[in-house]
Amino acid sequence: MFTTLVLFLDTTKIFLRKWVFLKTISALAKSLISLTFIFSFNFSLAQVLVVTDIDDTIKNTHVLDRSEAVYNSFHINNSFKGLPEVYQAIKLAHPESQFAYVSNAIKIISQELHEDFVAKNNYPEGSVILRTNLTDKNHKIRTISQLIENIQPQFLILLGDNGERDIPIYQDVIKKFPQIKTITYIHTTYNSKSQDREEKGQALLANQIPYVTSLDLASHMAAMNIISVSHMLELSQRYSSEMLSERAGKRGSVFIPSWALCPDFYHFYSYKKNQNYIHPALKNVFAFLAKRCHP
Repeated sequence: MFTTLVLFLDTTKIFLRKWVFLKTISALAKSLISLTFIFSFNFSLAQVLVVTDIDDTIKNTHVLDRSEAVYNSFHINNSFKGLPEVYQAIKLAHPESQFAYVSNAIKIISQELHEDFVAKNNYPEGSVILRTNLTDKNHKIRTISQLIENIQPQFLILLGDNGERDIPIYQDVIKKFPQIKTITYIHTTYNSKSQDREEKGQALLANQIPYVTSLDLASHMAAMNIISVSHMLELSQRYSSEMLSERAGKRGSVFIPSWALCPDFYHFYSYKKNQNYIHPALKNVFAFLAKRCHP
């Protein structure tokens, strides 16, 4: 009788331990699910501000070649292919997001041209803010600071290029507003190691992400949950073949203009940790870009 009682008590203890363990695991799982949901939910409702340059960032201008820059500035049919869809994908993923097109172009010359460019190439609606004074060196940092102070975003997306001063300006923005989650994308169309004035670009700074085409930009943005994977896959299906077979000239609407140099992009994705941002559907695109951008 005593032996039976001992066995019963031991069995009961084991059962209770298992029950407590399972309840603990269940509660922990529910907590993790809740935390994941809260994170996604808060991110989707967060105020998102997208600040983008225009020339050489979304428009094929070739700013370091003065004669080409003058010619291209007066045309609006020269958006880099696929970028309007990437920007629209940001808007679809974050309907509350606000867009600002901040350029150092001169207002009296380029305001109407840039507004037409944004509208007719189907970029998301937003303010087009140009400088009023040719000698104003602080137009961008001042304008972006005012936008941040007025909108109070929780998440900031900066897009620029490595042709002029977007790289240091965007870094200054991050230093000025460290409390805001910020990601910086730089269109790398110039070689930071070149000695040629028309080819030499700015070198990337820490945590700045290079892009060469709309497709590799979409891949990274999808990995960061800035756009949906489904929109990235739609872009891949629509444009991959066209991009891989492109025989681009130096002007007009292209994926990569013939004048572009992109070794900084090559170096960034040569690091294994950065290859995690490459979606399997775009491996052939990244392989092509690796050859195109090889120093």
